[in-house]
Amino acid sequence: MTRTWPLVVVCLIIRTYEEEEEEEEEEEEEEEEEEEEEEEEEEEEEEEEEEEEEEEEEEEEELEDNVEV
Repeated sequence: MTRTWPLVVVCLIIRTYEEEEEEEEEEEEEEEEEEEEEEEEEEEEEEEEEEEEEEEEEEEEELEDNVEV
């Protein structure tokens, strides 16, 4: 038993290290996904704002045209 004890400890240390690495990788992946989602949401918001601005401009132009006629 005394000879295998250090080996068991080393195996446990290695297993713990591997588990920690896996957890870190998963966390990094989750963070990347969140960042991508945030970027997509920002892009969508910007597009919506641009569309709204275009619509407002079109309405203003129509109003101006109607006033001229």
